[in-house]
Amino acid sequence: MDDQIPNDIKTRQDHELSYYQWIPLIILLMALLFKIPNIMWRMLNVSSGIHLERINQLTDSSQLGTSENRDQTVGHIARYIDRWLRTNREYHRNLLVKIKQRLSNVFLFCLGKREGHFLIGLYLFIKILYCVNCIGQFFLLDVFLSNNYGTYGFEVLKSLSQNVELRESPRFPRVTLCDFEIRQMNNILRWTVQCVLPINLFNEKIFTFLWFWLFLVTILTFLNLFSWWYYVLFQKNKHQFVKKYLIVSKELKSGFEKKLARKFVAEYLRDDGIFVLRMIGKNSTPVILMDLIKELWRLYREEPPGRRTNDILETVSFRKESDI
Repeated sequence: MDDQIPNDIKTRQDHELSYYQWIPLIILLMALLFKIPNIMWRMLNVSSGIHLERINQLTDSSQLGTSENRDQTVGHIARYIDRWLRTNREYHRNLLVKIKQRLSNVFLFCLGKREGHFLIGLYLFIKILYCVNCIGQFFLLDVFLSNNYGTYGFEVLKSLSQNVELRESPRFPRVTLCDFEIRQMNNILRWTVQCVLPINLFNEKIFTFLWFWLFLVTILTFLNLFSWWYYVLFQKNKHQFVKKYLIVSKELKSGFEKKLARKFVAEYLRDDGIFVLRMIGKNSTPVILMDLIKELWRLYREEPPGRRTNDILETVSFRKESDI
């Protein structure tokens, strides 16, 4: 406000603040950027051959039904997952298959559909996109606000703790200069007056809230990503996850069964199967998950994967059975 006011009209027009009408669109763009990874997940996860959303719907509905209906639904889901697990695997052991398995351990979902890594790899990739999106939005808002937006929230907290006024953002000036014209006696007189912009107080509070919200979402997203990496990288975590439910259901009574349980996890369920069970567990009760693992264990013991090679994943049939 201490600078000299230029007399040239064009110079004044070049300094006009004309971005206010874009603020709702900027917020809409931020929401869209958060939605894109979710859309990608919904589009790509079906190519794994399993309908996760349908399974979650069935486990949800079974919790409110009778014990007979619940057992029947769990049986349908277990047979569906069993067909999916047996279909998506390599039955021929040769050099090419071994190379693909090695590569799938590195690239996960890129080459890991038959090696049991596709679904979990895709899920981790989507999680990484969410993390990149959170960090990217800080940079985008920093460009838009021209106010070191990455540290803006810390400045707000510092100002509140010291009971001092927060410095004014150049993007949200509370006081500015307004030009208007008055026609008087066939002459046009241009006047420049000081204007107060109360809308900027509101805009400033919106982007202050967005900073704290983005900061919290970024921390939670990274923590969630690291937790899933921890589940995936260590084989012991996968074995313990399944083993605790088999122990509770009293399915592991001998040393042989405990050794067989390791094969059940490593060769039958694999990473994708464990991932599906974890997702079911997050959307249902431990009782449903325990019954489902128990039923899959029974199907595995009746016919280990190496003995059945002609399974076909029948999603349509599964849906019909589920509605019975």
